[in-house]
Amino acid sequence: FTNKFTFNWKLKSHIINSSIYSNKPKIQTLFYIAGKDWDDYDPEEMLPCVKMFAFLESREVVASCRLTGHLGLCVVELELSPSWFSSPAPLLSEETASLEGITVELFYKIYA
Repeated sequence: FTNKFTFNWKLKSHIINSSIYSNKPKIQTLFYIAGKDWDDYDPEEMLPCVKMFAFLESREVVASCRLTGHLGLCVVELELSPSWFSSPAPLLSEETASLEGITVELFYKIYA
């Protein structure tokens, strides 16, 4: 894999919606390659995949996409189950939790 793809570029990400609600429980993140010399791009070249993880306490959701096309981009969509929204974090009153929402940790990795 490493001999087929040069790593003189950066993978950038952009979370499409920063607030997620129980009636639309999806986290969408756009990933794209920056810094690649697209003049030398071979359409047959296999670009890597991106796997994104969301964590809340002991819960985890995972999804992935393959960077594709002339611009090398993809969108990962994580769908959260209703249980992610049903219980406030410990030690917070219900009123405080509804105002602050929940914080979800997001991570990603690149793979062939």
